[in-house]
Amino acid sequence: MTAKALEGRVFELWRRFQALPLDLQTDVTRMRENLLSSEVKNEVFAVRAGSTTTPNIATASGDAVLRVIEQKVAEDKAISRSKGYAAKLADGLVQSGFLAPPKDSTALEGFPFDAKRSSFVGVDPGLADPGFTSVWSAREGAIQAGTLQRQRSGFLARLMGSTEPCYVVANDKSKAVFVFESDVALQTLDTLDVASEATVEFADELRHGVKVSTARNTETFGADSKEKQEEWLNSFINAGAQYREAFNVADTAKIQSFYELK
Repeated sequence: MTAKALEGRVFELWRRFQALPLDLQTDVTRMRENLLSSEVKNEVFAVRAGSTTTPNIATASGDAVLRVIEQKVAEDKAISRSKGYAAKLADGLVQSGFLAPPKDSTALEGFPFDAKRSSFVGVDPGLADPGFTSVWSAREGAIQAGTLQRQRSGFLARLMGSTEPCYVVANDKSKAVFVFESDVALQTLDTLDVASEATVEFADELRHGVKVSTARNTETFGADSKEKQEEWLNSFINAGAQYREAFNVADTAKIQSFYELK
């Protein structure tokens, strides 16, 4: 998929990793495997217990990760020992989706592993809680990702307004639509299974609105333009939802048939 379709830091970092020299990518993979070995993993990562509604989180200090990298570089003759290479390997761990970047960081490289009290969350499948879906675990198979407005309902709508921003990933591989609080979230706000009996339609409730409905739940999203509205509608269809034509005479001009969108 194009960069335009897959917005957000996880995808930007992954594209940066894929642009790295192949030798560096290979060495990052070696480093990931080393950090996942039982001995190193238990030494470097500490697990903070979650609950039934929050995931267990594995964290490591930046300096501990750097020490392991530098030790591996010194031991493994196949890995480059050029100046600054350990820092590139550390960055590669974030870019490849092994570690999460600092929550408020928009950087794509130069992560503060050597900063005092720096801490990184493990988001690799070998570290993350398998009972929860993060943006990283939703990356493979994603066909559309980006920020949308999400319709609130009930008391929250009266208290905080009718909409809130959210980060949405439409995934063709898992046949699901994942709703997150942000583009680096470790768990979903909602998941819509669109593998069967799911519908999608244009929605009047929000500007440039799209509604996805399943037997279990319904979400209404607002895009920032008509073009984006149609892109998201098409992505939800491609992820598995069936197009449901909204029979609203006032909106007939903006409705495209299912076959036109495929």
